[in-house]
Amino acid sequence: DGAHYRARGLVAEPVGVEVEGLAEFRKHLRQLGKATGDDSLTKQLKTANWETATQVVGWAQTKASGEGRQIAKAAREGLKASKAASASQVILGGRKLPWAIGGEFGSIIWPQLPGWRGNKGGAGYFLYPTIRERHAEIRAAYERQLDELTKEAFPD
Repeated sequence: DGAHYRARGLVAEPVGVEVEGLAEFRKHLRQLGKATGDDSLTKQLKTANWETATQVVGWAQTKASGEGRQIAKAAREGLKASKAASASQVILGGRKLPWAIGGEFGSIIWPQLPGWRGNKGGAGYFLYPTIRERHAEIRAAYERQLDELTKEAFPD
């Protein structure tokens, strides 16, 4: 499920690639690791998640560089690839950069931010459009990584 933006009760529609069975796959990798005393497969899944998110961050930052100073700054300083083992996630903003989300979605209140881009299917300036535009590419790359990991973990 994608990122959510909550402001005054508005929630942006999630964007992303959903992998059915990922939690169960991760559970089996952990069980295999416990049985063999080798947690490298779980670490490889975490790395695959991070690499996918890192690629999305790079594409989104490139897209943002052509959108204006505030948007480019939000992407440059506010986008990070999560190192979670549970999912490939991109983080925008946070406690140190609460305004970064305004660089992605815009604002109708703050004039220093770009114009509001909504919270529906066309929302966003750099992250959401990147995920929508490159959805097939993201999915194919992630599937390749999961296929390789599956072959290594369960060679039969």
